[in-house]
Amino acid sequence: PIIRRKEGNFFQCAGYCKGSNKFKYTPGFTYTYEYTASTRTYIRGSTKEKSEINFSATAHIYAITECDLVLQIKNVLLHDADYKKSSEFSKALEEHSLHFSFQDGTVDELCPSNDPVWVLNVKRGILSAFQNTMYDLYSAKEKHRETDVTGTCETTYEVVLDEDSEKNPVLNIGKMKNLLACSNRREHFLSLQSSPYMSSTTQSLPLIKSQQRGNQVIYDNILYKARNIEIHTFRPFSKHESGAVTMVHQELQFRTSNNRGALRESTPVRRTTLLYEHPDNIPGENKNVQLAMELLQELVRTTQSGVERSVPSVFSQLIETLGSLTYSDISNLYTDTTDKNIRKFILDAMPYIATGDAVKVMAEFHKAGEISSEQMDTWFMSIAFQKKPTIDMLSSISILLDGAISPKGLLSISAMVHSYCQQNINCLEEENVLQVMKKIEALLGPNCEASDQSEHQLIILALKSIGNAGIFTGSDIILKKCLKAAYPIEVRLAAISAYRRLPCNEKSRSHLLDLYTDKLQDTELRIAAYLAVMQCPTSQTIRKIKDTLYGEEVNQGKP
Repeated sequence: PIIRRKEGNFFQCAGYCKGSNKFKYTPGFTYTYEYTASTRTYIRGSTKEKSEINFSATAHIYAITECDLVLQIKNVLLHDADYKKSSEFSKALEEHSLHFSFQDGTVDELCPSNDPVWVLNVKRGILSAFQNTMYDLYSAKEKHRETDVTGTCETTYEVVLDEDSEKNPVLNIGKMKNLLACSNRREHFLSLQSSPYMSSTTQSLPLIKSQQRGNQVIYDNILYKARNIEIHTFRPFSKHESGAVTMVHQELQFRTSNNRGALRESTPVRRTTLLYEHPDNIPGENKNVQLAMELLQELVRTTQSGVERSVPSVFSQLIETLGSLTYSDISNLYTDTTDKNIRKFILDAMPYIATGDAVKVMAEFHKAGEISSEQMDTWFMSIAFQKKPTIDMLSSISILLDGAISPKGLLSISAMVHSYCQQNINCLEEENVLQVMKKIEALLGPNCEASDQSEHQLIILALKSIGNAGIFTGSDIILKKCLKAAYPIEVRLAAISAYRRLPCNEKSRSHLLDLYTDKLQDTELRIAAYLAVMQCPTSQTIRKIKDTLYGEEVNQGKP
């Protein structure tokens, strides 16, 4: 969690502090930099026409501690833009400060306030120029993977030692990245969550050839100057030196430092990294109910006597359009038509609309009996794989936990909680998340007891859902009670599996170690307990497991 420090009453973003060997930013001081950036797009070798935008600002970096720093942007100017746009741009960038964790040159975590995604991405760009991940500033050359706003890239540093007019050492460091080999540069729009498992020298689409070169000047143990140039060439239109090119120039220049006091502080609300954040669809923006109806009618027309080639494209447009509509818009679009085909296309699109309003519509339709149990189960299976569920989605779907819910629904909602908490580290501080988990945990009752088979199945589902979510807000005693010898083995196994994503706590798993070492217990239970304990190994548990293995009489007890 993001906590407020007692000394100085500041928020603490850094979860640890490894100390400073390369850089010396003095706590209590503000370091002021001038930042400029420009982007220019043109056809090289063809015409002098170009599209260009220039941006400048003053970046104040305040050191709370050697590992906790705050960025505040002032004097923002968006050149070559009309006054209204420039004014809105400036106001958004200057409104909130940004806390970040600075580990001797590496910006490893950001703790933003309620900045829009695009504002945070601009600040990521500034801090990427500020970052230096070298192990030793005086090594001649270093090569390793670095994460910043461009992605996770193999970065080469080369150091040249210079001197100023007074013979003081000045480090001039060259920095180069092959952006084609960077991972985490693009957003993948897939229905299923996925993870890459094969390494490759090419991680980005080869349509664009991209590279970044720059240099940093380190003087008196602080970053004195940073310059970066990115060149992106669109390969299908390029030949030799000609073609469509975008050039990005970025410069950060130190101006002064002082100890006049702290910057205006904003309240951090989450943790994130320097990686570029792709904005999701924003409900309520560019809404067009008429366009949605036209797309639905087009889908009906092009599927009457088969499926025409345009159907996938039109359906994708429908998903995007519905994602921009409000709850009442979507609800009225469905209820105001009697055409069964139009209604079917709306329901087909609903699982892919990642908005709270869309989830609320489905929940209300289900309660009103507009949707069959089979349709609802299909929808549940789809939302379980939502890559970036929102807090509004969880808030809307929690009402389904108030009544009877299908097994697929319970497991899908818990999977959504897990996905949300993967994106939002402080999710346990949010009331909507706690509300969902308390409703699931309430199914266990005070003692995990069941009077019939249906209640046993409900308890097993609740335990599996806790394991899915990786969150348990109640007392550990309840999970221990679910392991009573009098309960069916299915319930006891589900109770053990509930620990699979829970945070490591030696005390909370000590009873599982006792279960494994008890040779009178069922072999399947012992193996499950062993696997749960080994997710959080300690030297003490390893010794106890080793002693148990040496005395094992049955091979099944040897995991």
